[in-house]
Amino acid sequence: MKSTKKLIKNLLCIAMAVCIILIPLTNVYASGIPTDGNKDESEIKNTIENYLVNFENEDLTTKEIKAEINRFVSQDSLLRTDSFCNLADLLLTRREIISNANSLDLKEYNKTITFDYSNMSILNNSATVDVKMTKMWQYSFYDSESGAANYYKFVLIKENDSWKIDNIVGLCRTIEDYRLVELGDEISLDEMNQYISDMELELTDDYADIIEEPIRATTAYSTSNAYNYAITYAMNYNTAYASFAPYDCANFTSQCLYAGGKSMDFGVPLTNNCWFYTSYYIRSTSWTACVDFRSYITSSNSQLNMSVSDWYNVWIGDIIQMDNSSSVPWHNIFVSGVVYNGSGRSDLLICAHTNDRLNVSFAAYFSGPRTYFHVN
Repeated sequence: MKSTKKLIKNLLCIAMAVCIILIPLTNVYASGIPTDGNKDESEIKNTIENYLVNFENEDLTTKEIKAEINRFVSQDSLLRTDSFCNLADLLLTRREIISNANSLDLKEYNKTITFDYSNMSILNNSATVDVKMTKMWQYSFYDSESGAANYYKFVLIKENDSWKIDNIVGLCRTIEDYRLVELGDEISLDEMNQYISDMELELTDDYADIIEEPIRATTAYSTSNAYNYAITYAMNYNTAYASFAPYDCANFTSQCLYAGGKSMDFGVPLTNNCWFYTSYYIRSTSWTACVDFRSYITSSNSQLNMSVSDWYNVWIGDIIQMDNSSSVPWHNIFVSGVVYNGSGRSDLLICAHTNDRLNVSFAAYFSGPRTYFHVN
């Protein structure tokens, strides 16, 4: 009897262990998918994971990656004029261009990928599912771990008794660039080529000689405290604050500033002429909204003491706002590192929420108009 109970206990432990999907990047095909008796569900997960793991495989050339991921795509998507396939090509081409242009080795080493699934719906020969892909890695030039989480909705159809990807909603947020958000997930070849052309012209603006750390005024702001907070809660949200996901970026950067010693500026809840957080409804809009954050920090009554800066002088603990084509901010990010090579400043490291980023390369993960703010 005892041996039977022990056997059952061991089997339960094994079953719990295999529920965690951890895929080394060196694998070409996804493995470790739970078998729950649902063949379609398992095949759908297998298709998604193979697509994303191959997409992330930097050991392959761009051409090889395209060939691999297209094996998991529906024929209709491959033939459509406007398709997520063009966006995937754009992202892969962008990664190659950035890698070649940057003097740093931006390859993501020792990468592991995990998947979380929700809201799976299968009806006849079509299916949809929400997917959170979390990846962790190390850069060769940085000792600490880096990470990123992306959120997608996959649309699949069954072709010749095999599940194929017909669309990926949210692929345009893999890189934080408002131009991609405006284009959407299904783009044309002309739109892809125009974006790449524009991006290549911008690259010369993001390189500089060595710049010394800017002098901060004697205030209570501690960049080390702000940094420690950022790396602690970039991928794991602080439950002391409400989450405003999928729009939690300003909330996160406000938390970092507060952790660094910036005092709250209390006022009327849900207004932007103050800066504070008590609860979901008792807070300023400047704490949680990018536009209102900009409005507050640039106003004469701001208590945060921040000033406009640039790529050459922004430093750890500072804030960058990604702007749209009309110079309106839409995304807040926190500077968690400055990277140098032999010729000078080469890149920044970034922490952010939604999408979640931990010490990621600014060059690799962000593009488009932006405004830099130094915290004095």
